[in-house]
Formats: sequence, C-alpha cells, structure tokens
Amino acid sequence: MLSQTEEYALRAVVWLAGHSHPPKPARAAREHRTDASATGSTAAPRSAVAGPGQTPPTHFTAQQIAQGTGIPAGYLAKVLQALVKTGLVCSRRGLHGGFHLAQAPAQFSVLDVVQAVHPVRHNGNGHNPREPRDAHRAQAILGQALASFTIDRLAQQIRE
Repeated sequence: MLSQTEEYALRAVVWLAGHSHPPKPARAAREHRTDASATGSTAAPRSAVAGPGQTPPTHFTAQQIAQGTGIPAGYLAKVLQALVKTGLVCSRRGLHGGFHLAQAPAQFSVLDVVQAVHPVRHNGNGHNPREPRDAHRAQAILGQALASFTIDRLAQQIRE
C-alpha cells in the first residue's frame, strides 16, 4: 500500500524517534554539573551548549541511519532531503553534524511523513483530478487514519 519511498521515510523517522533523547530540563543540567564537579570531570555537560533549559539534540549521520534501518545510503539521502525540506527533520553540516527530528515524535503523524515524500495534489474541490471519486473517498479515509497515528505511537508499537 505504501510506496518504497514512503516506507523508507517512515523507517528513518521511526529510527530517529527511537534514538533521540528528549530535552532535559535545566534542573537536570545543574544536577549533571554537580555530579561532574564531584567526580573531578572537567567535561562540560551537553546542556552547556543548548538553548535555555535544554540539551542539544543528538545528530546521526545518514550512514548511521542507513545501517540502523537497512535502507540503501544513496536512496536514504534523497528521502532525508525531502524530510528536511518539509521541516520534519533538521540537518546540520560539519564535524558534529547529521540529522535529528525537528519535533518530538508525538507532534507529527504518519501522514505528515508520507506527504513529505509524496505530496498529494488536489484541485479546488479537495479531489485529486486523476482519481475516480470512490478512490478519493478511500484515500480520505486512509488519510484520516494515518493523520491520527503519531510517529511516537508507531515507534512504541514496533518496540512491543
């Protein structure tokens, strides 16, 4: 039912969701700093370079994501490019660069990911002009189901 590209996009986003760390509040950063001081560590906590009250996101290279998901690296690069273009995934260049989710996995749906790689074109009535009306109804029902299913929920069900 899903195209290869849509499946790969979902696999990549679910993998990122499973490997991302939620931002830690500022209190946790202070506790981390205290623990580091007690052990004599001079390494700055990750939160020291984050925005106020948050740790920076973990970035993963396209190669790490490809290995973790079994997606060919060349194909994955194109999928990630589409996800970055739509704002679901952020990218960062450089030594500590890579990809991470732009939002928490509970903030976007399976439909958001599918539409990021294969946007559906509609005419003014909300119908795809190349589909018969019955196909449009089926597509609308499927779209509602995919819109109600978050990436967080999908990742949880895969882990179970």
